[in-house]
Amino acid sequence: VKCLLTAQMYKLDTVEFKFGDFQEGLGTLVAQQKRTFDVGLCIGVLYHLQNPVLVVKRMCELVDTVVIWTQLWKEGYKNGTQANWKNKYLSKHSGYELFALTISFIASSNCSTLVSLLPILLIETVLSFISFLPDQFAPITKTVKATLGVAGRISKIIGPESTNVLGKIVHNISRNTIPLWFASYPQAAHDLPSFVAASSERPKVIYFPSCATRTMGADPHAKEQRSVPEVVQSLFDKGGYEVIIPESVDGLCCGMPFNSKGFVQQAQQKGNVLLTALQAVSKEGAYPIVFDTSPCKLRLQELGHELPIFETTQFMSQFVLDKLHITPSTNPIALHVTCSSQKMGIAHDLRHVANACATHVVEPEGVACCGFAGDKGMTVPELNASALSGLKAQIPQGCSKGYSNSRTCEIGLTQHSGIDYQSLLFLLDEVSVAK
Repeated sequence: VKCLLTAQMYKLDTVEFKFGDFQEGLGTLVAQQKRTFDVGLCIGVLYHLQNPVLVVKRMCELVDTVVIWTQLWKEGYKNGTQANWKNKYLSKHSGYELFALTISFIASSNCSTLVSLLPILLIETVLSFISFLPDQFAPITKTVKATLGVAGRISKIIGPESTNVLGKIVHNISRNTIPLWFASYPQAAHDLPSFVAASSERPKVIYFPSCATRTMGADPHAKEQRSVPEVVQSLFDKGGYEVIIPESVDGLCCGMPFNSKGFVQQAQQKGNVLLTALQAVSKEGAYPIVFDTSPCKLRLQELGHELPIFETTQFMSQFVLDKLHITPSTNPIALHVTCSSQKMGIAHDLRHVANACATHVVEPEGVACCGFAGDKGMTVPELNASALSGLKAQIPQGCSKGYSNSRTCEIGLTQHSGIDYQSLLFLLDEVSVAK
């Protein structure tokens, strides 16, 4: 039913859906000497069949190229060239493995190209590399940070307009594989500040700076050049808190970068490692834990835990505002409530902080989602541009600052609004002093 509805919705007139025993169906097509198809996909079905070789053979009589993705029963391949080939080239990946039929079978079939070994090796190599990445997260973030530093320096030299032009050229030449680089793209974040306790009597809070705020600083042309962790340090100091950062924080991540790419196992691994580290540093949840990026908190919430984890603005709203003396700004500001904040039910905390810090807060209508979608806006900027197409026209006259609580969302918001978007923490720090 889903297939038929999809075909009707998207007017797939050249697609024909069949329901039934596809092994018999292939035999019928062979008997009828139906025309040859260009490509045949055999994904996740062979290990359900009593005679999988017969199905592949029939596909080879109908199809020029067959692509196979299946599970492999390792015990059945102890001996022979298949085992040697597999042990040399393939590695574990989530219980699934790609395999090719024997060279002799390929040679004897009527299929001109049956499961080319090169694509299989390439795919499996990529999967193995991805499995390796979670353990190398610290050097990866350092590399990203260094790259942003170089890009930021170039942008300062050539100027905003030239940066936008050059970024489009590189993005188009790479066929959208290289992220679209523009003037409001963040430069490298400053190194994490030293969180030194002024007094052991201060209440303790565990602060986890996300990989986004650890690597992405302000854009090269913004007036405020501090990174988010520096602002967090200032606010916690005003609030009278002792801040503790988990050890080896550069290697920790909630797993969202992997999950957004479909690498569920690696995402789960990184998320569980982070939860274990947070449980230890917080003394089994005795100290509150604060995240400075809303999607990261949502990610751990989805994994499931019982730790007292807060998003930074949420924590400021509930525990820090009453410890500060605030002089609200009279300039209008724009506020973007992220999707993750809405899902977690903390939108009221953002509005609470925003309204405490400014007398005129504007939430543009029709911008429930910025469309940056994690990091998708970097490689598919059209998605971000479409979602924010009505943003710029709603920025009121005299408004020069926008605020949110996700660094990646703020990249796209800055690009399509004409004003600088930063974490709402910047505004709170600007208008507050300790009581």
